[in-house]
Order: sequence, then structure tokens, then C-alpha cells
Amino acid sequence: MRPVFYLWLLLLILSLAGFAGLFWGESSPRPPRRVPAPQGPVREEPRQNTGVSIQAAFACPDFVSTATIAELEAQAKRVVDQLVAAYPDRAQALNVSAMKHAGFGDWDQAVQVWRRCLELDPRFTEALLGKGRVALQQDEYERAIQLFRRALQLVPDDPLVSLGLAEALMKSGSSEEALQVLEDHVESPRATVEAHSKLGQVHFQLEQYEPARKHFEIAVQSKPELRAAWYGLARLHALEGDQERAEQCLERFQALAEREREADVQEIRETTDRAHVSWYVAFLHNAVAEVYDSGGDLRKAEKIWCKAAALDPQDLESRTRLLALYRRSARYGQALAQGRQLVELAPENVNYWLELGRINARLHRREQAAAAVRRAIELDPNHPKVREIDEFLQYLR
Repeated sequence: MRPVFYLWLLLLILSLAGFAGLFWGESSPRPPRRVPAPQGPVREEPRQNTGVSIQAAFACPDFVSTATIAELEAQAKRVVDQLVAAYPDRAQALNVSAMKHAGFGDWDQAVQVWRRCLELDPRFTEALLGKGRVALQQDEYERAIQLFRRALQLVPDDPLVSLGLAEALMKSGSSEEALQVLEDHVESPRATVEAHSKLGQVHFQLEQYEPARKHFEIAVQSKPELRAAWYGLARLHALEGDQERAEQCLERFQALAEREREADVQEIRETTDRAHVSWYVAFLHNAVAEVYDSGGDLRKAEKIWCKAAALDPQDLESRTRLLALYRRSARYGQALAQGRQLVELAPENVNYWLELGRINARLHRREQAAAAVRRAIELDPNHPKVREIDEFLQYLR
């Protein structure tokens, strides 16, 4: 397996949920492995204490924690194949299969599955993005442009779509069109810093040096690790004859490039690291569970989220989803276990502390509930949900 596939696939899913802003082709830091926290506590449930033990929350007796890498890969394929068998005509299920194939390096099979997704749903953006990225990697620029344009009509403010289209246009020699796509993107609510770096490159190609300088400087000021922007500034200073500043920028570029090469070497090493493979397999399990959840099969979704949590002890997505599921079904003992795990893994996350306070209140653990809410207030006294939950605690007293 190749980690570079894992990271891009994670971006693909997160972008459609509004979480990704990384630009393809830029030398940005590796994206975070963890899925962002929910935007706030969810709806209240009737008060009930089921008495379920906290330890039961991670009871997954059929999961083998000592599985080898080969066994983990087989488990990933098995759970995805079962999903497709359950939903053979659902684009979301087939998309997970395509991600599995791409993650294991079988891009041809991934494209075939994405093609089937589009037969089922011509507006299925994930498939357009996947096929567009493959076309771009295979230097099929016109094909990539066609796919990204279709996706842009469906999700006009998605960063990955706009930046992917701009990259394809630039590589096909259509710099003027790329410029328009990028300018539209930087005016959108989901504008990315990476777009400024790319705008600088396009202006430089068009010999528009002052606009190029402006965008390169915005990029490095907002995100100093964007090495392409430093390289662009080095070229501009060299054209102006300012060798000292050109060398300074080039040194920054080279240092970042070396850091990225070291990260690539580490990624290659991680292909034999069980923890890394477990993370990716957990990522696939989360994607599978989400499809079951949206299809109404909550028991299957719970089982697979539980496996994802066991696969990756640091995973937030599975634990967040389990917490919400247990709260919806008034299984507060199990929800409490998830809440405790989440605040341990992400102690600065206000939403997790608020959830923990609410769950403790439902279990009539008033002191623990008050302590959790106080911690949330310490982290963010202006959080919109703090007053609501604090009033809720006052009501219970």
C-alpha cells in the first residue's frame, strides 16, 4: 500500500464535507489524519440512565487486535465488499470501493468503479473528482478539465475542484482560463491560501510580475510552508537583480523541499508500519459505516465504527459517531465512555467537553457535568452553546 494514496483519498472525502483546503501540486504539510469535531452538541434526548457499563463501549469481540498487515488489508477489502453486496446500486457504497482500489494502488479498477457511480448518479461529485485526479496524474489534461468543469457546476465553491481545474488548465497551456478560475476561487467563502500561491505562478507565466508578487507574498505570510510561493519570489527577485533576497527565498524553498523529501521517505517506511496501515483501514471502516448509517442500518454502522475505534486508538471520527449514536438511543453509559475518550484525545476541543457535560448530566452526575462545562468555558467563554448547556445544568439542580 502507498500512503500518498491514503492522504489524497482522505482529502477527497473531507473536501466534500467542507473540511479540506489543501491544493494538489503544492508542497503543503501533510493533511491531518483526524476528522474535525462536530460543530456543536446535538439535540437533547429524554433523560434516561440505562446502567450500561462504560467498558462495554469498546466490546468488539470479533476484532483481532493482533492482526498482521496482510490481515488488516484483507479485513478492509472484506468490509468494503460486504458493503457493496448490501448496496450494489448505491453510488456512495461504490465510491468506498473505488477508494479501496485507489488506496491499494489499483487506479484502473478505481476509475471503472467511479464510472459505474456516474452511471447511477451523473451528479455524483466524488466520482468526478476521483476520475479527474487520475486523468491529471496520467497527463490527460483535456479529460481532467472536462471532469473538473462538470464537478465545478455541482460544487462551485469546493477548493479541490477549483484548484484541480486550475492545475489542469495550467498544464494544458490555458493560463488565462486558469487565472479566471483562481480569481473566482479566492473570492469564494472557502478560498484557500494555496490559491494565492497558484495565482502567483499564473501571473508569473503571463509576465504580470506585480500581481505575481502580491499573491506570492500573501501566500508566504499566511502559510510560510508553501514552498512554491518562496520559489516564485526567488525568481521575481532574481529578475529584478536583487540577488541577496533571491538567495534568501531560494534557501527557504530548498529547506522546505528537503523537509518534504524526508516526509516522503518516512511515508515509504510507514507502508510496513502496522499502526499506519491500521489508521488507513480504520479510515475505510469509517467510510463504510457512514453508508450503513445513511441507509438506516444502525446496528451494522455501530459494529463497524467500533472496529474503526479499535483499529486506530487515536481516531476521533469513529468515537464521535458512536457518541452521537449512543446518545440518540439513550445509551448514556456507553456515550460517557466515548466522551471520556474524546476529551483525552482532543483536550482543547470545546465541543467534546460540552458533550461530556451533557452526558454526565443525563446520568445525574452533576459534579462531573459541571466540571466539564467549566472546562469548556475556560477554553472558550464565548462559545454559542456554553450558556445553553450551563442553563440546562442549572435546571437539573
